[in-house]
Amino acid sequence: MNGLLPIAFADLPVLLLYMATMTLGVGARYRQKSFGMWHHTLFFITCAAFIISALSDLRVAHAPAAAVLIAMPLTRPRRSRRHDAIAVLGLLCMILLVATA
Repeated sequence: MNGLLPIAFADLPVLLLYMATMTLGVGARYRQKSFGMWHHTLFFITCAAFIISALSDLRVAHAPAAAVLIAMPLTRPRRSRRHDAIAVLGLLCMILLVATA
């Protein structure tokens, strides 16, 4: 651990926030509800936590997770399943981030 923050403090909250964001998104899709404001706010918080994690201890595992976080807003969740696929890929990237700490 060469970073400024302990890994458990930096990476694990990013994974948990991402999982909470996904839970809201899945709930919105399958319950036909709109949690857009809450989902997007939580996604912003997840991105901020990810930036803190990357700045505290930049590793190669941050690259795929960053790519997913950048790509996510470019997809259209109501028109295609691309948003869902990228979200699942993002979950795998976040798990990889924590697992390689």
